[in-house]
Amino acid sequence: MDVRTEPSWTPRRTPLHEESDDYGKEEGKTDGQPNDRDRCSSSDPAEIFSLQQLQQQMTYDSDSEQQRFYDEIMQYVPGPMRNERDEWVMERNDFDPGYEMTVQIEHDLAEIRPFYVSLVLRNVDLTGDKCRKFINLQTKIHAKEGKDRRLAAVATHDLEKVALPVRYCRRDTRSHEMTALKEKTPVNLHTLLWEEDPTEMKRMAVDRYRHHLSGVDSVPVTEAADGSIITLHPITNCEQTRISSSTTSILVEVTSSVSVDACYRVVDVLVERTFLISPEMKVEQMKVVDNEGNCQHEFTYDLLN
Repeated sequence: MDVRTEPSWTPRRTPLHEESDDYGKEEGKTDGQPNDRDRCSSSDPAEIFSLQQLQQQMTYDSDSEQQRFYDEIMQYVPGPMRNERDEWVMERNDFDPGYEMTVQIEHDLAEIRPFYVSLVLRNVDLTGDKCRKFINLQTKIHAKEGKDRRLAAVATHDLEKVALPVRYCRRDTRSHEMTALKEKTPVNLHTLLWEEDPTEMKRMAVDRYRHHLSGVDSVPVTEAADGSIITLHPITNCEQTRISSSTTSILVEVTSSVSVDACYRVVDVLVERTFLISPEMKVEQMKVVDNEGNCQHEFTYDLLN
């Protein structure tokens, strides 16, 4: 039985001039005001994505590289300049991994963190300082769009290091463990959340976000096909699947305890900003299914609507 359904919501482009103060800050700047370079008086897409705007956000090795990137961007500007279907969105037939890209979500998450969206970024270039830019982007999104992860949180993994398919589920903290980011050995989830040395927890930033799971014995996680836990939502990812400069395919997860629209908003910003870092990137759909295999939604990214 075909369980595919049309998505009920399509992400929309957010003009650069509407971005948060975080995106306008220069390093060391503390007044919280956007720079002049981030202001744009027009809502016209051609002006928003002008060469001047892009020059300030990206670095180029040559003028020809700069022009190439500008030409690439202008293909995806919505409006009368481009009416055909956006080529950025990867069709399912464009890439055949030999298995269906699905995420199974369990019903018992309704009480703690029920909203989940997932997709894959293919053909990503994170070489050089692009990896650092991508990590910093996630930090900024968590702070602004995610409201310090109270509204939504992002988890990203090197897809080549993930045993597929994955499952979004609840797991008991005392009977399951994971190797958190920057750690070398697996740790019991309860220990990771509540019993770790404070200095170590601060290093992993667990102490900053663990209150989101206060009073919960079974926590929301993403479990890989081999049984390993790759994400403790919304706290940390695992070390084994961390993003690096050699990563070319990224599994993106966004969760929320508030609404699925909060997830979509975060994905919207993440995809747009990642595209500025890696212009050749493609977006691939992930089908989210329930315990019975019924399709909950397929995330489709469309810049034209």
